Amino acid sequence: MKTSEAHSLAAAPKRARVLVADDHDMVTEMIAMLLGSTPDLIAVICSTLDAAIELDERHGPFDVVILDYNMPGMNGITGLERMKARQPSRPVAIITGTPTPQLIAQVTAAGAAGVIPKTISMKKLVDVIRFLRAGGNFLPEQVETGPPDAEQVFTPREAEILKLLGEGKANHLIAAIFEVDEDAIKAAIGTICAKLGVANRVQAVRAARDRGLV
Repeated sequence: MKTSEAHSLAAAPKRARVLVADDHDMVTEMIAMLLGSTPDLIAVICSTLDAAIELDERHGPFDVVILDYNMPGMNGITGLERMKARQPSRPVAIITGTPTPQLIAQVTAAGAAGVIPKTISMKKLVDVIRFLRAGGNFLPEQVETGPPDAEQVFTPREAEILKLLGEGKANHLIAAIFEVDEDAIKAAIGTICAKLGVANRVQAVRAARDRGLV
């Protein structure tokens, strides 16, 4: 981290600290400039996952972490998992130029608090970062390949369970239908919630309906 950045962090203790790791200098510089002009946010930038982890070791935890999905060191969701392990209670989001339904499902299941397309406007990016900091989950409203369908996002069993959740069936009834323990259904619902970026079954049904999945 540059000395000037360290001074900025020390001088603005009340501003949320956002770690942005992306190997495209134009992206990180624009974000740093944008957040630097806000009264409540400040950015620290780097270009690799290893550099992000080093910054987190020296200056973390950060209020929000944004990782480029394709930068050096990420190795798919492995990099996301490494960063999540360092700050499990803080939001870690992925930024990518190709937010496909498959990628969204993978990273949300791995614990990402959001998926930010690189086509997002700078004004909306600020709002998204504030939303993530407040504990929200952000997913693109629409991706290049079109809205995801149940077959793309969920396994056949998960899709069936989600349909039953939409019908209002309780966990023990769903367990009886599939002839499994109720704990297995609870675990499946947890995975469904993670893929949808929500916290509970009620939110999962609402999100699935909003996206046309059930």
